Amino acid sequence: MAGLNVPSDTDELYLARGTEVEPYRPILTGDVFREVVIPGVSDAPGAAIVLAHPCSMRQGAHVRSHVQMAAVQPGAPIGFPQWDGNYAVMPLPDLLAPRDRTQRAAFEMTGRVPSAQLNVDRRVACLSTVGLLLLLQRLAHYLTRVVIDLDTLLESVEHVLEEADLLEEWVRARWDPAADPGDLVRRSEVEFDEVMRRRMAGTTLRLALRDPKLRAGVRRSVNAELSR
Repeated sequence: MAGLNVPSDTDELYLARGTEVEPYRPILTGDVFREVVIPGVSDAPGAAIVLAHPCSMRQGAHVRSHVQMAAVQPGAPIGFPQWDGNYAVMPLPDLLAPRDRTQRAAFEMTGRVPSAQLNVDRRVACLSTVGLLLLLQRLAHYLTRVVIDLDTLLESVEHVLEEADLLEEWVRARWDPAADPGDLVRRSEVEFDEVMRRRMAGTTLRLALRDPKLRAGVRRSVNAELSR
């Protein structure tokens, strides 16, 4: 047995699905989109999940020009007891329909997708923090046959997830249903990036997030700028 972790239920796996997915949530590892064409995998559009690591998929506040994604496809049902096995996939139960255990991300069917394809209107699910860590754990095991514990994975990405939460609050505060979602998000990312480059405690707000002792101060600074 590889000793990979398993969620207690599907609610632990997802942050949002379907109509629950907010358009101002930053694109992040574990987001599932429909109508994606993965170069080298298929010319037909289909569902795909972002595999790119949270620390490397953005340049500042912006998503890079291309992100690594894997095809999401149906297959034989995978129940929770079978999760510690089926190592070449990330099971995605109840992704598109309740009690559907067939959907999974296939780690061998991956490619660099132009981020222009990732329209927020086509996002169908976002993984929770637990779900994101499970995805990274399974992907690392698929590539290396090494099991990395979830606490170690969380420590490596926690500052990025904190920044994503702050960016989400920033975009939400400026949300205008009448505006083009993509343009509004890009403008908000520029504003947010300028704030995160400001100095605090001898470093930038973005780098200060790496220190758990400074994170509360970073959040206060961002919230103060939002209020202003």
